[in-house]
Amino acid sequence: MFPLITKEQYIYIKENFMELDCDLRVFISYSHENREIAGMIKEAFTILGIDSFLAHEDIPGGEEWENEIKGELKKCNIFVPILTNEFKESKWTCQEIGAAWIRNATIIPLSLIIDGKEAVMPSGFIKKIQGLKINLSKDKNFEIEERKNTINQLVQRISKTLANKQEISERVKGCFVNSLFKSQSFDESNLKSTAISSLKPFSVPQIKMIVFSYVLNSQIYGASLMDKEIKSLLNENQDKMDETLKSIFNLIN
Repeated sequence: MFPLITKEQYIYIKENFMELDCDLRVFISYSHENREIAGMIKEAFTILGIDSFLAHEDIPGGEEWENEIKGELKKCNIFVPILTNEFKESKWTCQEIGAAWIRNATIIPLSLIIDGKEAVMPSGFIKKIQGLKINLSKDKNFEIEERKNTINQLVQRISKTLANKQEISERVKGCFVNSLFKSQSFDESNLKSTAISSLKPFSVPQIKMIVFSYVLNSQIYGASLMDKEIKSLLNENQDKMDETLKSIFNLIN
């Protein structure tokens, strides 16, 4: 049920509702053999509200794929290589790393541990960057529940890593907060709830938009995990809320 808001609250929302800064684009570098895992990583970034490029999904048929990849490497400000044995054997992925390194993109290597096997660690230009280790039980044929759990793990680990990157952390939070209002299902909202604790703290404008999203989108306040996370977050941030914003939050709290 849509909460009843007063005229004062309506005017407040109208005057303060805004899209936050979210100028981020991710290039996911991977071996063709790992495309299913790459797809889940793309989905994790989508949940965080960040656009990403995945060659086998995003290059239109008939396009010059080398030019398309070159263009995406120029646009990206986050570069995510999926480090596996297959990745090391590809001549293309090594060149993509070099291009991202030259451009000073934020590089987040994902070192996959598949079926307990030793992870492939960053080397070459990125050897000094700490690899983010991700545990997977298998490389393909993911069951629905296992896929969901894997994406949850990815969202949590990636969001925490991005929040610690000072040069992009505020834009990461902006992307995530923007994405909250656009949540279209309880499942989507609950997946997003995984990132909230990793992305703390939030600024005053971000808190405002979180309150608006919470109150105006039933797919957020009706999702059990998201409802719990947002209530906890907003109750912790009462000092960042003026009286009108508190009254809006209390429509559901």
